[in-house]
Amino acid sequence: MCGKTFRSKYDARRHMQVHRGKEETNEADSMSRIQKRFQCGICKKFFPSHELLKYHRYLVHHRGKGTASDQKKFNLVNEAFRKNFALYRYLFGRDVLDLKKSWDEVRNPLVELLQRYQEEKKTFKYCIVVSAEFGKRSTEGQLEEMIVVPFRSKMWHVRALDGAEIFDTHLTESLKWIEEHIDNYVSLGSGWVLTDTLFVDVEISKTRPLAGSCSLHRA
Repeated sequence: MCGKTFRSKYDARRHMQVHRGKEETNEADSMSRIQKRFQCGICKKFFPSHELLKYHRYLVHHRGKGTASDQKKFNLVNEAFRKNFALYRYLFGRDVLDLKKSWDEVRNPLVELLQRYQEEKKTFKYCIVVSAEFGKRSTEGQLEEMIVVPFRSKMWHVRALDGAEIFDTHLTESLKWIEEHIDNYVSLGSGWVLTDTLFVDVEISKTRPLAGSCSLHRA
């Protein structure tokens, strides 16, 4: 097996246990890789097949059932630093391959959230993160592997006196920016193809307005 020789059968048997242990470890690693090929980008659980992953999303995350009217909103996921940082998430209720066509579904609840935040916090900054799922297919066309990649917009700054139209400008530019980066990711020859767009996050951080200053000039 490895070409080594030993003076006694006892030493040879002892050495063979090393090879058997390696084989068992390799088999266990192989099984683990098979069981962890497909990860749910929403809750991070692993599944051995794409069919089981889709069934899990349908059953647990209601993917494929559409988005109910009372669920078309951004839900708070996390707050930190004395509520000066907040993460909100909009979860699509169906498969989304064309983000631009689904952007209007996100736009209204996101603008409402940002306007409410502006009223409460006055000045803040935020960015939009779209989590897209990509897959690699075998020669038979079956999905062999999947990953979830976040695509972030630039950081936007909002002041107390900014009008509501500023959010429309931000969202239009963010969509354009994110779509370009998704297209670049697919077209760079990575072998990954877009299979779904899972959710849209908005990360909001409170900022302090710049204090005014004055200076005295001597004559």
